[in-house]
Amino acid sequence: DDQPAPRASRVGAMSPRLLSLSRARPSLPGVPASVPPSPRRRVPARPRGVSRMISPRASSDAAPRARHDVVVVGNGPVGSAVARHVAEAGKSVLVLDGSDTLTSASNDVGRIVRPLDAEGRETWTEWNVRSIDAFPSIEARSGIEFFRKCGSLACGTPAFVEKPRRRLEEARVKHVSHASGGDVERAFPFLNVPDTHVAVSDAVGGFVDPGKMIQAQNAIMLSVSHTGASNRARKTSCAVVRDSAVGVDRREEEEEEERGANKKAAPFAVRTKKGATYEADAVVLAGGAYTRWLASSSGLLPVENIPAKNEHGLSPEKTRRSGVGAIRNSRRTVLLAEVTEATARGALRDMPTVKYQFAPARFPARGNEKETKKETEKENSHSRNEAMSVYVLPPILYPGPDPPKGWYVKIGGGANDFFDDSAAGTARVVEDLDAWMRSDGDEAVADALHDVLVSLMPDVNFLSLVSKPCVTTCTDDGELQCDALGGGGVFAVSGCQGKAAGPADAIGRDVAEAVSAAWASAFTPEAVIRRRVAGVAGGQKSARVAVVVQPLAAGSVSFEVRTSRGSSGSDRDPTHTFVTLGPGFGGWSRDARAGEPFEVRVDTKDGAATTIAYASLETKRRVKGNVVVTEPVSYANEALGGVGAEAKERRENLARRLAAVGAVLEAEFGTPQLVEGCLVEDEVFVTRTRPRQP
Repeated sequence: DDQPAPRASRVGAMSPRLLSLSRARPSLPGVPASVPPSPRRRVPARPRGVSRMISPRASSDAAPRARHDVVVVGNGPVGSAVARHVAEAGKSVLVLDGSDTLTSASNDVGRIVRPLDAEGRETWTEWNVRSIDAFPSIEARSGIEFFRKCGSLACGTPAFVEKPRRRLEEARVKHVSHASGGDVERAFPFLNVPDTHVAVSDAVGGFVDPGKMIQAQNAIMLSVSHTGASNRARKTSCAVVRDSAVGVDRREEEEEEERGANKKAAPFAVRTKKGATYEADAVVLAGGAYTRWLASSSGLLPVENIPAKNEHGLSPEKTRRSGVGAIRNSRRTVLLAEVTEATARGALRDMPTVKYQFAPARFPARGNEKETKKETEKENSHSRNEAMSVYVLPPILYPGPDPPKGWYVKIGGGANDFFDDSAAGTARVVEDLDAWMRSDGDEAVADALHDVLVSLMPDVNFLSLVSKPCVTTCTDDGELQCDALGGGGVFAVSGCQGKAAGPADAIGRDVAEAVSAAWASAFTPEAVIRRRVAGVAGGQKSARVAVVVQPLAAGSVSFEVRTSRGSSGSDRDPTHTFVTLGPGFGGWSRDARAGEPFEVRVDTKDGAATTIAYASLETKRRVKGNVVVTEPVSYANEALGGVGAEAKERRENLARRLAAVGAVLEAEFGTPQLVEGCLVEDEVFVTRTRPRQP
């Protein structure tokens, strides 16, 4: 879903564009090239800096040099959730909520949340379910209602629907399968879908009002109390400040020592647009589209210089990257279609949120054709899903003035349109974001969205149309990114893929737990002893932790690659690379009782692959939700199974691909490598690589 990304501020005007639909528009497959226009309406833009979302009691102006345990940059759905859970862990928290940065959610009142994930990703499905389960408690504790349960529907080809349906079953969420487009239309008579489509629906999902949800999280954070070290109750010092972060500084050891033992400076200082400095022991960057820029401009991310082609002929556009440093901002456009109150409360009263596959074709391509082709080559399942589908929300009452007060059906989707990635870490990022958020969105995309909406809901009379710009944060692997930077004390969260508003509470809890765990891990007995043995300069007080927090790669196939350039030994051969393959998550390589995996020898000169051993593994490990389970292996049902020619060719082709990965890593580090990893939906994840022992 093209839900606007969490961000460093929530205040500012978004000038809507009134669509003129009387002119010719690009058509989509299966959709009429021309549809009747809807009446236009002039909408006054809200003055910049005027907020209607921030609760007065959740805002303050803290001291110019206040110190807190944690500073959270960004008071969006994710940032506010992180702050609340950190506060509930007993830490003092300051949240920076920029009051003059144009962002996507400052006047939006509807974001989808549903138990299923559109791409069927287990981690996102789990976050969705956990957040929905937590909503009643958050609403009760804060006294603020923000969630409307109306159910959710995913409709498309069998391939489009199958994986989300399977995830619902695994999560034990009650759902209904619809075997044809006719079944869908009988259940939801306001929809018009191809008869070849199937669908899955549930009564659990719905949508949240992001502004009210943020207020609820802030209210709980500000009311939190805990028992301090003195074993007496005290109020946790928490605040939300209207200000924008412009830099994060890591203090040097010498600067800390100048203050003396009793006045030790915090490891980090956050500088703001208003000239204030806030000290903290840890910083969480949850500024959405601004996160990578802030981390880069603060010197927390290395500058990547990727060659046009490396020695193995791999070009960067075919190289998938992850981590906050690989975040790319995408321009998105949403369309609000007004309906009457009678329609909202009548024909569309029981409408669920909808994820709809309109066609296997793309929205109008943006930019030059070469760049578009490059993005297509490297897109992940999320990007592919977005390019062929839209999301639709049921009628929501917008309070006005932007858009004018009324009931609107919201629709968004289509292919990503990325900002210039070469500007990362420069002031141009902020300038480009500001210019886009002051625009009217993409006219061609808005027209295409209108065409899809009219085709999907042909009997609904739309009174007027308003388009708006928004921004999503994306990565090549399609996963949320959470990296520990600055020696382990700065946690950057981004890459929400436009779908993190609904599951933000569960994401915030996991990030908060990661912050607390990393904090504690710096002073475990093992860590203290190792620093003493290693003679770490500065002693224990200079301890820093480096942590990367990312979703577990739930691989269906695990592998080891042993390269052997110019080496000698019993299994060293300078002309071959050896690849071992096994089903499941892995672990078999360290368990002699598990049996033997497949082994394939790949010639490093001509790429010829030869199977030299067949697997005898009896069990495999699989990630199920948050748990790694052990199951019996049934080779007839495994991707690597079979003894026929086709299965053998499949294994050997995979081995060639992995041998190429090993060659790249060997060239990078200049020594033979032992590479471990797994495959997730045909994507290769390297979990570890290390030099082979002589």
